[in-house]
Amino acid sequence: MIQYLRANTTSIESDALLLDVDCLGIGIEANILEEAIADKVRTAYKAEFDGGRVEPGRLILVHCEQCRPSYIFLLPTRVHTKGTVRLESLRSGLQDLLDQVLKLGIKSIAFSQMIGNQEFDWPAIKLELLATFARVPQIGLQVYPRVKKIAPPKQVAIFADGACTGTPGIGGYGVVLRFGHNYKELSAGYQSTSNQRMELMGAIAGLEALKEPCYVRLHSDSQYVIDIVNRGLLFRLATEGRESLRMKHGDLWKRFLTPFLKHDVEMVWVKGHAGIQDNERCDQLASEAMRSTELLTDQIELTPKAPSNGSVKGSSKAIQYTKKVETQPASLNGSSQKKGPCPKKAGDPCHFCAMPVVQKRSKNKKKKPPHDGPFYLLCEACSRAYPTQKANVSSKL
Repeated sequence: MIQYLRANTTSIESDALLLDVDCLGIGIEANILEEAIADKVRTAYKAEFDGGRVEPGRLILVHCEQCRPSYIFLLPTRVHTKGTVRLESLRSGLQDLLDQVLKLGIKSIAFSQMIGNQEFDWPAIKLELLATFARVPQIGLQVYPRVKKIAPPKQVAIFADGACTGTPGIGGYGVVLRFGHNYKELSAGYQSTSNQRMELMGAIAGLEALKEPCYVRLHSDSQYVIDIVNRGLLFRLATEGRESLRMKHGDLWKRFLTPFLKHDVEMVWVKGHAGIQDNERCDQLASEAMRSTELLTDQIELTPKAPSNGSVKGSSKAIQYTKKVETQPASLNGSSQKKGPCPKKAGDPCHFCAMPVVQKRSKNKKKKPPHDGPFYLLCEACSRAYPTQKANVSSKL
């Protein structure tokens, strides 16, 4: 959905470019655009200004034929050069921008970091940009650095993974951070949690470990974590004006959003157990954290089954149990244990906890894997179930 570029606008291969300016048009700088294009943009803006059609939030389109980018959008976001970007004007202009992009068939648009008179303006502005285009995630967003920046931010690679024995169950996450030749590992184990929360906690721990704004490529094998960000659901819900995110695991997503907006983060999905060294190491760290004797407590809502006597019949509210949250991730230095192969028959060690698995008979042959046959393998220690093809071979013995 979003890509952070390391070059100036003159080398950007996008269909359109968005420039934020003030009502005097001073933001149209020659060092951002090529001189010939900059002169054409200034002329078009002056015509709009002289005609009294320039106001905060009103979008101005300049079409440059045989140029790249072909469309340049000018968005006045403040009255004076040193003024703060007005979010109301920004929202109005971005809505008009989205309509124009869809009408013109634009597939990618580039824009620079917009800054008012405070550095903390950019995360709020970035959230508005992401939320606007979240409704059309197939449109590519490209962010290029401002020329005024002295040095580009550090480039950090983060790999994060999580694991859990059930929902709720004992879980853990593992994180690997790389910056140049620097390497760091993070992990923590939790009780009464879920696999999705551990996948998300791994991403949070990796981003919160960064001490300054960085360019980050965050890798995860969790489609849940990657899709909620790249498809824009997180940003749409975050701009609805509610105090908390009304979504599954909203407490963790709210915590994730703060460092995500602080850094330039690209979310990258990687296939699990595909031989990627850092991803495999994260999985190992998560498994080791699960076996730790110092488990933290997580917040997860448990909805118990209604009593058979019907004492709560007709009640529309489910009873909820909440455990205290430990907000600080713990770094564990457990012994390194390599996971074994997946079990193929009864008695083989479990892939995660190394306890012997047993063969079970499925009650419903129409169930999806791992219960897609008359038999399957089950680890009674960690409740892991394994595919049944190998188990069915030995069913006649």
